[in-house]
Amino acid sequence: MKPIVGVCALLLVVVLFALAQPAMGAWEEPAQRIARLDAECEKGMHGSCFTLGVMLEEGNGVAKETARAAKLYERACNGGHADACSNLGVLHESGDGVTKDLKLAITLYQRGCDEGSLLGCTNLGAMYTNGVGVPKDEALAVKLDHRACDGGIARGCRNLGAMYERGNGVPQDLTRAAELYERACKHRDAGGCSYAGDLYVNGRGVAKDEGRAAEFYQYACEANDARACKNLGVLYEEGTGVVKDPRHAAELYERSCNGGNAGACSFSADIYLNGSGVAKDENKAAELYRRACDAGNADGCANLEKLNVKR
Repeated sequence: MKPIVGVCALLLVVVLFALAQPAMGAWEEPAQRIARLDAECEKGMHGSCFTLGVMLEEGNGVAKETARAAKLYERACNGGHADACSNLGVLHESGDGVTKDLKLAITLYQRGCDEGSLLGCTNLGAMYTNGVGVPKDEALAVKLDHRACDGGIARGCRNLGAMYERGNGVPQDLTRAAELYERACKHRDAGGCSYAGDLYVNGRGVAKDEGRAAEFYQYACEANDARACKNLGVLYEEGTGVVKDPRHAAELYERSCNGGNAGACSFSADIYLNGSGVAKDENKAAELYRRACDAGNADGCANLEKLNVKR
């Protein structure tokens, strides 16, 4: 069976809200909404500054303007909007639209967390987990993730699950990790679903159940988690926990490959090379092996070389 490996990444998150229409009145066109939010922001309505910042950062109904979004977040943060502080911290950590400044990012995460942004707590926890910009402190990270998870932040639960899975800052407890991943998944966190699938497919902390793993991977894949699509493809290719379906496996591998998973590109190439569930196509296989190789996948490079020698 092709390997299904769990990779627990502790991720930062930016606050993104569905940008609601006004409670009363007709639907607003994006330009009208932007004008309204801008006017409200100028009047000191910091929630409007924040919402407009989210729209500009994401390019939601408007041209993407990260630098302007940062200024709006700063204004909202200075007005006491805790989530705006967290979002501004994300931009300063990445250097997107602003000068990259880890120290300032950490200050903003701390400020957001102290003022009630549980996402700020989650982001701060990730910094302490990884020792980015601060001395590594896994025990503190656990406390921050606990706070976020208990407050209903799905990624806080996922990150806390990763700590329990690996025994970082807490005694290793795979059963607890599975519970936390499932909790994150129930709150629509794709990574939580994917990591829960890893534990079920390998029987770690839970009874081995490939069918249940497939369900978790399906949820995550539908939410565009490329790694989950690849792992689900493995189950369909092998007929493990699901009815064997090489054609569907190929579709899942290609979806994962297009989502940036190099291993899936290589797996997809294998299927085209062997003609398993799809028409045999060495040219397509070579293209996919090259994509895998270019993304740093060693198997893709080795198989591309073999195929070129053969041809």
